[in-house]
Amino acid sequence: MRRVRLKRLAYRVASPLAYAWWSLARAHHDGAKCVITEGGEVLLVRHTYGNRRRWDFPGGFVRRGEEPRAAAAREIGEELGLAVGAEDLACLGAMRLDLGRRSATVSYFGLELAERTVEPDPVELAEVAWFGAGRLPRPLGEHVGEVLERHPLASVGTNPGSPDRG
Repeated sequence: MRRVRLKRLAYRVASPLAYAWWSLARAHHDGAKCVITEGGEVLLVRHTYGNRRRWDFPGGFVRRGEEPRAAAAREIGEELGLAVGAEDLACLGAMRLDLGRRSATVSYFGLELAERTVEPDPVELAEVAWFGAGRLPRPLGEHVGEVLERHPLASVGTNPGSPDRG
């Protein structure tokens, strides 16, 4: 348990330093997040770094040379212990975020699970829970509500629409 606490502390210290550096460098990053559903509910997570109060979709940064879909599959494996192939993820579109002096493009993917068996990484994730559309937690991460409005929980696995459509 001590090792987990030390790694969490490292994430907490590194996160604001990285965001500060990216702001100074006016960096642009790509991210990938996954809208995971089962039985009409969505899986949301609270990370152990950044804004630790916000509930968000699992996901993270796209590595240099990595496709967003592959990054989403990798992040799901790292954060939730799910062995998912990139081909299993439905593309939901992308959104650009302007964050002051830095920006990001976040690609969203959908995945319908047959069962709710996940193994959360205790270093990256403080909490993992399932929520129905009528009982989403607060506060929500950036664009969670908007993505779910455009992709209702019942249709995430079948709706190929995009969160950035008008």
